[in-house]
Amino acid sequence: MKRIAVLLFMFTSHAMAAAFVNVPVLNIYAKRSRVSMLGSQAIYGERLRVIRFDHAWTLVQTKDHYRGWIYGKVLAWKKNDGGKAARVMTVHRMNNLYRSPDTAASSPLQVLPFGVSMPVIYHSHRHQGRWLEVRLVTGEKGWIQQGDIRADNKPLTLAAMLNLSWQFLGVPYTWGGKSSFGYDCSGFIQQLFGLMDIQLPRHSSAQAHWKGFISVRRNRLKAGDLLFFGVGQKISHVGLYLGRINNHRMFIDATVSDNYGRNAPLVQLSDLDSPFWSRLFIEARRLKQGR
Repeated sequence: MKRIAVLLFMFTSHAMAAAFVNVPVLNIYAKRSRVSMLGSQAIYGERLRVIRFDHAWTLVQTKDHYRGWIYGKVLAWKKNDGGKAARVMTVHRMNNLYRSPDTAASSPLQVLPFGVSMPVIYHSHRHQGRWLEVRLVTGEKGWIQQGDIRADNKPLTLAAMLNLSWQFLGVPYTWGGKSSFGYDCSGFIQQLFGLMDIQLPRHSSAQAHWKGFISVRRNRLKAGDLLFFGVGQKISHVGLYLGRINNHRMFIDATVSDNYGRNAPLVQLSDLDSPFWSRLFIEARRLKQGR
């Protein structure tokens, strides 16, 4: 009985508390089944709100207010944030984290997606300053190479975000995906705007009605505008307008649509004036000035 009481105390004390993702990419399911719909994801180190437990399942809420279920022991309960230590952010689609400053000594400790933030413990001046020691969410230590990170304390400009978006071409389309291992349309846009310190809603329909946007005419588009698509007036897809490329009005999006006959489910370039996208276009939105 005493053991049961201790376990109940642990469970109830964690409920409604903060926890941190302790796997590279965490799947968040709509139901308590790993074959149910993938509702969303969270990446390593991301803070989640724990709502309740049900055996091996935990109901959580993300910072964009999505609620869903996660499976197994995938959370760290006490994040060591490094205090006032400088932080770095991973910058490639896949980034290796090592046990020691030697790529040949062992297999990677973790393979992290784009956008993971970690505090720096130590900057090695050996190997031409190539390595940084970082703190993990469990308090453990790891090593990452300078070429895989940047200082993450400054939001990107719109121009810098547009330039960065190209590096994700070819990332697989994943329903519910929010990482560089696989995006859906709104997850891709949400992460790009997050780099400018702008937190958009999770889904495309909610993004279209976000208060930080204004409506813009189709013949007045500028690079950085968001394009929304669907059937009738029901929005179900979003892309980021890049401007004219070879005299075509192009946008980048994560899609399963039959673009140019390729039928390739991935992040790709799409032509706004193609018959397919022209038929589905509903509206365009632009950031308000001063944001």
